Amino acid sequence: MWFRAVAISLASVALAILVGVIAPWLPYEFGGDMGQDSVGTILQIMASSMLAVTAFSLSAMVSAYSSATQLATPRATQLLMDDPTSQNALSTFLGAFVFSIVGIIGLQTGVYGHDGRIILFAATVLIVILVVVTLLRWIAHLTTFGRMADVIDRVEDAATKAMARFAADPHLGGRPAVPIPPGATPVTGNRTGYVTHVDVPALGRIAVRAGATIHVTVLPGSMVDPARDLIRIEGTVDDATRDDLRESGGETEVTMRLTGTLAALHAARPEARLSIRRLADQCAARARRTMEDADDLAAFESSHTRGWPA
Repeated sequence: MWFRAVAISLASVALAILVGVIAPWLPYEFGGDMGQDSVGTILQIMASSMLAVTAFSLSAMVSAYSSATQLATPRATQLLMDDPTSQNALSTFLGAFVFSIVGIIGLQTGVYGHDGRIILFAATVLIVILVVVTLLRWIAHLTTFGRMADVIDRVEDAATKAMARFAADPHLGGRPAVPIPPGATPVTGNRTGYVTHVDVPALGRIAVRAGATIHVTVLPGSMVDPARDLIRIEGTVDDATRDDLRESGGETEVTMRLTGTLAALHAARPEARLSIRRLADQCAARARRTMEDADDLAAFESSHTRGWPA
């Protein structure tokens, strides 16, 4: 969300500045009289309106996130946060507000001449049309945004895409299953829980380094305990390699899920936001210190940026 908001805000600033830059270089002059106060009044109205609409939009989005957490599951909050319509609406309203502020500053400082005020007026009309269209779409979107049916549809769509990806690549990038030799060495986990991720590239790198063949015996979603095999190794490996295999990708996935859960709690619990944000920063700092694999670190940074925009 932050990227779209920053991009549109910067574009608005550039547009307001560009009006003052290109006006003196036009090969002709516009006829008619465009008073400074007329454009300034429109910009002031738009600035105050967009500030109120932006605050309202933020309040509506936070309410929808909280509703999804209570009615469905905290995991569904991320699906609402990734909604493009709400992101575009908020970014457009914020960009219009920034454009109005920069335009008012330019008018008050005398940057725009006669032609500049006419061009600024035309740009303002275009911004107003964009805001009206976006506002109409946003109002229609709010009638269903965050409701139970909407959350169910989003979860269904995400689950369908995940199932389609699995159907297209059931081996997760590895080779098809083959009979495991009786003498293969089993590797078990240290705790009870559900497998959330299998880092096949990391397993492949370890297998190449150790000169062994790794047979994965569980898939994401499987219930495991210290007595159940996670993988079986065909070849000889030392204890350090066995520990790497046991934890391969696990810490990265757990850390990514932790920072996502903290982001959902941060949105749903305003009274505890300071302590939650502090915990999320500590989690991110620890991840950056301990993650040695560049791919794991890049995956974490991407997940953390989505949940905790700068």
